[in-house]
Amino acid sequence: MTDVNVLGAIIAGLSAAAVFSMFTAMARAMGMTTMSIEKTLGSMFAEGTTATVIGTIMHLMSGIVFAFVYAVIFVAVGAGASNGWLIGAIIGLVHGLMVGALVMPMMGTIHPAVKAGTMTAPGFFAINRGEATPAGMIVGHIIFGAVLGFTYFLIV
Repeated sequence: MTDVNVLGAIIAGLSAAAVFSMFTAMARAMGMTTMSIEKTLGSMFAEGTTATVIGTIMHLMSGIVFAFVYAVIFVAVGAGASNGWLIGAIIGLVHGLMVGALVMPMMGTIHPAVKAGTMTAPGFFAINRGEATPAGMIVGHIIFGAVLGFTYFLIV
């Protein structure tokens, strides 16, 4: 494989983001976290159910964008059907570490709902969303990467 498969990236990104959303929904249902990626993203633009709808669309679109980044890395390292899920999981680990260490703390300074005082800043690795949230964030991104790599190489 020498080029990124556009359809493969789109389908893999949507699939991986959907699985990540299911993972976080289960974690919330079990009381492990209060973090909702969809609500957090959408509440930058709206409130209530509208925020969740907007955030869900944003999360799925982000999954597609990140799938292209992952696919470029797959090409660069020569990943294939036999190891795509593993390479994806490794990329997902790095992705999760970057989100937890950089993006979550930054949300406290740029998110409109945090600035307005209607939402608590997630904090470093979103620790303010529950004690299990940092581990869940890492595991969720590893799952995202594994699903993305597996699905991408089913299509290409």
